[in-house]
Parts: sequence; C-alpha cells; structure tokens
Amino acid sequence: MNALSLGSAILLAFAAADVETARELVHPEAIIYGTDEGEEWYGREDFLESLAPMAGLNLTVTWKDAPRWGEDWVSGIALYRQGAGEPRPVRVTLVFRERLLVLGHFSVADVSGRD
Repeated sequence: MNALSLGSAILLAFAAADVETARELVHPEAIIYGTDEGEEWYGREDFLESLAPMAGLNLTVTWKDAPRWGEDWVSGIALYRQGAGEPRPVRVTLVFRERLLVLGHFSVADVSGRD
C-alpha cells in the first residue's frame, strides 16, 4: 500500500470513528494534532480513546483534489462533511514510518477578520 492509499484509509477510518482500523494504521508512538483547541494526542491509545465518541457524528471525508504524496507522506485538502451539512476544508499532512502513521496534522485556515 503506498502513502496515498494509507492516507486515504486513515482519513476514512478517522471520519468513521473506526477504532479497529485506526489501531492497525497508527503507530503506537504517533503524534496527532486536530483542528480544535486541545486536540493534541501523544500515542495511539490516547488518540483512539478520543476517536470512539465521534462515532455518532456521521462524518464523511474525501480529498478535495488529488493530494501530493511521496514515499512516506501525503498532504492535501480534505473535505469533511457532517451529515448533509456543508463541507469543511481541512489541511491534512500525514507522515508514515514502516507503513504506520507517526505524525498527523489537521488544520483549518483562520478566516476571522477577513472581509
């Protein structure tokens, strides 16, 4: 599985709150940063504990455009949608070691103060 396939699988597992698949794809010592304040997880189990409660959010995700990727990384804009709501673009960077996620960074551009 190449980095693009791994990244896509991770996006889908995280959005679906699929703890078992996430456990298989995330390194035990991974660091993951989410989009909201306080969303910093150090280690797979720490992250998985926060993932399970998201199961009821009915999130879906797709890449907005083809992401850029290399041998051990993928980065692009993902569109998250909750139910029938509007898509929310999220910048995503994922880094892999031995085909497991070791660093995940998700961010939303701050557009406050813009006209």
